[in-house]
Amino acid sequence: MDTRNNLNMMQTVPHLDCIEISGADAAGFLDAQLSVNVSDLENSARRLACWCNAKGQVIATFLVIRHTPQAYRLILSTSLTGVVLKRMPMYVLRSQVDINAAPELQVTAPQRLRNDPLWKQLECVNDTGNLTSDGGDNLPAHDIEDGICWLAPETSEQFLPQMLAMEHLGALDYQKGCYPGQEIIARTHYLGRVKRRLWRIQVNTPAAHLQATPGAPIVDTQGGIHGQLVTSADTGSCTIGLAVLRDNHIDTVLSYETNGTQQTVSASHAIGTT
Repeated sequence: MDTRNNLNMMQTVPHLDCIEISGADAAGFLDAQLSVNVSDLENSARRLACWCNAKGQVIATFLVIRHTPQAYRLILSTSLTGVVLKRMPMYVLRSQVDINAAPELQVTAPQRLRNDPLWKQLECVNDTGNLTSDGGDNLPAHDIEDGICWLAPETSEQFLPQMLAMEHLGALDYQKGCYPGQEIIARTHYLGRVKRRLWRIQVNTPAAHLQATPGAPIVDTQGGIHGQLVTSADTGSCTIGLAVLRDNHIDTVLSYETNGTQQTVSASHAIGTT
């Protein structure tokens, strides 16, 4: 049974928000701004995408859902909604495009998740009061397992899309037309100059210390910086996370600081590699 049509079985996803982009030029506007084309999406179809600055650094990551022929819903990190709503309209110019918050919409997921990645199960629905906020699933941990980076203000404009494994997620298209930062992103790809990659990490110390601020430096025993924490979540038995690390960190003891204590971490493998 498809749980997406049964609000009684849906849970809210508080770390994600929804904005709406609509108008006669909405498709073309988004194609010119994002790292993938979305004008070819059928109604209700979805695609992951990046929105980058002129230096090719990712401002925010989106799940783009085509709601109607002239309207899209963008799911993004709740912490970056205000940033996107302030900055994206600056690029509208004379296009017939409206960019609006959608406070009446809630990002939801089934209470009993399927085996698909979480982003394939997300929906934006009207808040009817039939949603629950405690479905029992640690949704940020599911995102981490899927290799999805929902950026925060601390990590916005810090990384190229390749450093966040956006190719692996189908959120980066080297064949599409121009968009902000496209030239730098393409040059980095074709010259093979990506020296930092996204790694799944696990905290080796007890779960009591848990969360660190996104963007926290990940260091070796001498204090040398090897990368940054992007996101983390408590699974109940341990803390897992995603971090952008230099390729040469292998066999190095790494840690990040939280609650005044260095938490030792292990990096299991780079996202998008076997």
